[in-house]
Amino acid sequence: MADQVTINPNEHYKDSKGRPVSESSLAFHELAEAYAKIDGGKAYGDYNQINVVSGTTLQIGPPQQGAHDEAVQREFKLRGQRPNLQNSGRAGDQLIRDPHN
Repeated sequence: MADQVTINPNEHYKDSKGRPVSESSLAFHELAEAYAKIDGGKAYGDYNQINVVSGTTLQIGPPQQGAHDEAVQREFKLRGQRPNLQNSGRAGDQLIRDPHN
């Protein structure tokens, strides 16, 4: 295991617009993020891959989407499929961040 998901059931999360974020949306986002980190090998935030070429030259690759933004995209897809989520807050826009990154 390379990641943990812990959600405080006593905490009331809100997005940046002040809308409450449901526990199910929060769990979905955090699990999608963990999946992107573990199975996708992604960093939490966006990144560029850097390789050393011929032992002396750095090659910087194109920007890559990090685990958080990949989870946000999955959440957008879920919200598009479930109209009942449209009036609630987005977990990807919550005002908490991964303390390890």
